[in-house]
Amino acid sequence: MTTSNHQVVRDFLAALRGGALTDDRITDDFEGWTVLSGPVDRATYQKAFGIFATIFEGGGPTLTIRSLTAEEDRVVAEFTSDGTLVNGDAYHNEYLFLFRVRDGRIAYVGEYFNPDVVRQKIAPAMAAAMTRASK
Repeated sequence: MTTSNHQVVRDFLAALRGGALTDDRITDDFEGWTVLSGPVDRATYQKAFGIFATIFEGGGPTLTIRSLTAEEDRVVAEFTSDGTLVNGDAYHNEYLFLFRVRDGRIAYVGEYFNPDVVRQKIAPAMAAAMTRASK
């Protein structure tokens, strides 16, 4: 039985809350892209994915999916993200992710979001968390 591309993306977004992007969710040649960083390789994306959940109280933001649209190997997910950062700041952003799915795993994700909110709230928290993780 094959998992639908919709479900593959739902599972990916659920994993984002817990910070566990396991190898079985993404292809060996996975590529990411974000508005702020441009291209992101597999190892860097997985590391950032894991750290992302640690900067929120309760293990990650709450994602509310507004829509999932799938055609061929592509899925577009429109969702919001809300949470409280460990420093007490409230966080809210609107997202549009473009996924390419191959053989039941994510091969590509492009992340579109309000970069100002990420620069102001997420980037400093991620930098601090990455510094802690490297010690």
